[in-house]
Amino acid sequence: MYSMATISATPPKNISGDMTVRHADPGDARGIAEVHVCSWRTSYRGIVPDARLDALDVESRVLFWKTTLMRTPNCCFVSVNDNGVITGFVSAGPAQNDELGTDGEIYAIYLVESAKKQGIGRRLLYEAVLCLRKAGFRSLSLWLLRENPARGFYERFGGRIMGEKSYVTGGFTLPAIGCKWDDIEALSRALA
Repeated sequence: MYSMATISATPPKNISGDMTVRHADPGDARGIAEVHVCSWRTSYRGIVPDARLDALDVESRVLFWKTTLMRTPNCCFVSVNDNGVITGFVSAGPAQNDELGTDGEIYAIYLVESAKKQGIGRRLLYEAVLCLRKAGFRSLSLWLLRENPARGFYERFGGRIMGEKSYVTGGFTLPAIGCKWDDIEALSRALA
């Protein structure tokens, strides 16, 4: 059985000085939901049908995130700017299936547009990886839309594209790819 204790860690290089990354709690549900919807609408315009993006609802995401964050253990972190506004988040835990042959999985990692290209995504991923590593996970995967503009980010840190499947959202079917890291220790070193 895995234990999801959170740990404090030295941040990776190149993190923006005006952001704090911390463990998320149920009070962060609205901020996470807003980032989730905003990021989908800006990052996936032209990839996901507009009808699906326009139908995204912050309130339904708030309920989802409150429930998710109340579950323990959880391995969810948020980035917060100087004004206390959540600008990004990552959620991780045990692999939801064995399609890619890993024991850990990144379920979601999203940033608002203004937080991108500042090292914040790297820091969020690093915190999730450390949390999973401390809990005993040895390998990691994530699924992303095939046309996701962040694909190169994962590949830059050693992620290998290892599978494909269809992702259904709001009645639309989209192509997704699976990214895999066989060695979570190597990934944490690459992110540091």
